[in-house]
Formats: sequence, C-alpha cells, structure tokens
Amino acid sequence: MSMLVRPRRLALSIALLLLVGTALGLLRFKRSVDRTLISSHQEVIDQHSVYLKSRVIIPQATAGFSLLPATLAASSGVFHQDHLFVASNVGLLQFDQSGREVRRYSALDGLPSNHLTALASTPDALWIGVGPQGLLRFTGAQFEYFYADKASDFEVTALLALPSGELWIGTKQRGLLVFQGNRAVEFAPAISSRFITALQGDHRQAVVGTFNDGAWVYRHGILSQFKKAAGDSGGLLDDQVTSVAGNLEAVYVGTPLGVTEIQNGKDSKHFAKGLMIRSLTAGEKPIAATDRGLVRLTLRAQLRLESVHPDSTQIDSESFSPPSEAPSGINCLLPGSNGWLALKLALLVTYIGLGVAALRERNTPPVRTATFALALLVFACMISIARAHHPLGVMSTWFGG
Repeated sequence: MSMLVRPRRLALSIALLLLVGTALGLLRFKRSVDRTLISSHQEVIDQHSVYLKSRVIIPQATAGFSLLPATLAASSGVFHQDHLFVASNVGLLQFDQSGREVRRYSALDGLPSNHLTALASTPDALWIGVGPQGLLRFTGAQFEYFYADKASDFEVTALLALPSGELWIGTKQRGLLVFQGNRAVEFAPAISSRFITALQGDHRQAVVGTFNDGAWVYRHGILSQFKKAAGDSGGLLDDQVTSVAGNLEAVYVGTPLGVTEIQNGKDSKHFAKGLMIRSLTAGEKPIAATDRGLVRLTLRAQLRLESVHPDSTQIDSESFSPPSEAPSGINCLLPGSNGWLALKLALLVTYIGLGVAALRERNTPPVRTATFALALLVFACMISIARAHHPLGVMSTWFGG
C-alpha cells in the first residue's frame, strides 16, 4: 500500500512543479510583451514628437539701439496687454496705443536671432516664432527660449493660440505641432510633413495653410483638404497659401492668384483673381493686402466678397492706396518714415571721416583734437537718434516731435 502512495505523491509533486514553472514562464513572457509594447509605444511617440530644451533670457533693463540702419520687414503683429507687438527682421517691436515705439528687443538683449517669424498671444504670455528655429515665451519681464537639438525639426513659421490655452505651431518640415511644454506633438499624420504657412481659427474650426499642398480645414473632428482643381470649377486658385482669415460661416484663403471663399466646409467662390494676396483680415469689412496695396473687400447681404478685376479699369472694392505707392497709415510703423535712419547713416559716414582725420599723424595737434571732439559729438548724436527714433534725438520731446 505504501508503495502505491509514494508514486502518487511523486506525481503530484512533479505536477505542482510543472504548474509553478509554467506560471513563472507565463509571467516572464507577459513582462517581456509589456516591455516590448511600452518600447514600441514610446518609439511611436518619439517618432511623432519633437523634444524641446529651454533656457531663460533676461533682457537688459534699458532699451537697446542699433548702430547701423536696417530695412524693416514685419512678419506679423498682435495686441498683447494693451500694446502692439510686431515680429520683424530686426527683432520684437513694442508700440503703445498712440503708435509710438516704446521698446525693441533684439539679439543685443540675448535673443537667439533678430529674425522673428510669427506671434500669438495668450492671457499669460506672448509667443514668438524665431528663425531659423525655436520658440520664445515672453512674460513681460523675461523670455524663455524653447529649441530642439535638430534645427530643422523646429523651424517655426506660424502660431495659433486657441481659447482653450492650447498652442498650435506651424513648422517648415514637421507640419503642425501642438506645444506640450517639454515637447511638441504632431497634430495629425496627414499634415505631419507639410510646410505650414498660415494658421487661423478656434476650437470649433481651424484652417491650416501650406506652401504647396493647399489648405486644410479642421471642423467637427474632420480634417478636409482643399487644393487647386483642374479647370475653373471648384478648388483653390493656387496650392500656395499666403494667408487665411474668416469665421465659422465663411473662410477666406489667400493665394498668389487671388482669394477663395470656403463656406460650410465647401469651396464656393473666387475673388480678386490675379492679385497677389499677402495677408487677409476678415471682419465687417474684410481687408486684403495685395501687390497693388491695401484693398477693402466689401460685403454683400450674402456675406460674399466683391470681385476685384486687375485687368479692368473699374474695381468694385475700395483701394486704400495707388498700386505703386505704399499704403497710407502704414508708414507710421516704419522706422525710416521720418528720416531718422537716413540721418543716422549720414552721421555714421561723417563719424568715420572725422575719426580718420583725428588719427592722421600729418595733421597738426589742434586739428586732431578738434576732429576728435567733433567725432565724439557726432557719435553722441547717433546714439541719441537711435534711441529716440527721431531726427532730433532726445530733443524731439522738447519740440513735441
């Protein structure tokens, strides 16, 4: 009897060991599968994300100045905390409500570049796109610079701040990104590698303009593409989008060949055919900046734009300026409009000439002393003009300039 019990116990022991071994094997296999899934998930996240680094930039206490004049090329402007901020090729310009420039932030203040590409405003900060790559967050007291290890992954071309606080970032090679602090995540695979040129909209509807792939409209969770169509029926006038504007009822897409209106997610009409549209703003009376100046596009009862025919002598819309002249009301933002840049350039040439005369040994000591003193005076005048942005320099405040 005891001989029968022992084989039974032995069989139970072997079965128990096999069960424990199988359980341990399954647990190890599960852990291996979990590690593989986590690794694969992280690889997918990494593939569709741009990881960012950041550093703080504290601008100098007093406004800086530029010694050499530069032609201002503004890329965008936005109102933030009762001031107008303009992104340009000479830095960030800040204007008060009267249109007077009160501050200029540039590379002299520690910015990574003077070339700024885009602006967006949120309640707590001003966001600035930087060329050739990067994003600045300005709180009024300091900048925080976000950048990627690979510059081409974060070439910011457009910005859009949504009411929810979400920040969309248009880039040159990585498409549309959503900012998440230490990284920027791709919005959708369909536009992950597009060259984004313009952004407009809110949480209900957003429009994404591209360099050569038309426009994308994100509405009710659906992403629709609008491109140039063959013939004259439907589609955009051109696949290169220069500007977008509008609201939930109608969106206007500007291209180098005119404007296309999109209503309720469908392209409907074309306007201003043949005009190079540089920017659009849609309101009660939409305005287009074209190669022929500023043009006000009047609205009819059906909320449509009046056609503009460049080859006709009669233009239905109201033009603010002749085709060959700069638009009136814009020159107040240009630093050369009152001649201070030209005067500073002339003083720079004078300063160099006086410096050469002061250093020339064959001149008598009195002449060298006089030219040296004059050179210092001219240099002081240059600094005064550069700070005041006025031909009279600091004396402009005394004469009401």
